Amino acid sequence: FPSHDIAAISSDYEIMKETLEHESISVIPGGVREMMVSKPGSFKTVILDRAGVFRLALQTGTPIVPVVTIGENELFQSIDSPLLENINRWLYGKYGLCIPIPTLESIMNWIRPSTTPLEPVNSYAGKPIMVKKIESPTPEDIQTLRSRYIRRLTGLYAKVAPNGPPPEYRDWE
Repeated sequence: FPSHDIAAISSDYEIMKETLEHESISVIPGGVREMMVSKPGSFKTVILDRAGVFRLALQTGTPIVPVVTIGENELFQSIDSPLLENINRWLYGKYGLCIPIPTLESIMNWIRPSTTPLEPVNSYAGKPIMVKKIESPTPEDIQTLRSRYIRRLTGLYAKVAPNGPPPEYRDWE
């Protein structure tokens, strides 16, 4: 792992843990579950029932840096349909995937990017949360770190999007 190389790795827990022995990694909250709950102009993340990244940080003593991205939800809007949402929840539960159906505006954003500039997507990094190494973290240790992360993420969001709606942190229902 030469330090000047930048590469993508699997989000597999063991691969991430091994990589942290040599390099830092960036884990960006988001994915299929957030795609299903986020709407334009909102900041929602499914984090209340996630433990892996916090366990990993505790086991390796790796600092966590909160990151907020503004404008991403507006780039690819999917059709808002209760039927589609139920189908996607079933697909996610069974296969770990979902099928977003884009709105006409989203399709047009893909077709005409060179003629009509899109709104920028800005990412902001907060102050690192220092983490004490704990070989076998308890659920309470994980919850404490997750709570610290959410507080920092909330504070960062308030700084970078002072007029936006409050962030929403969810578990996966």
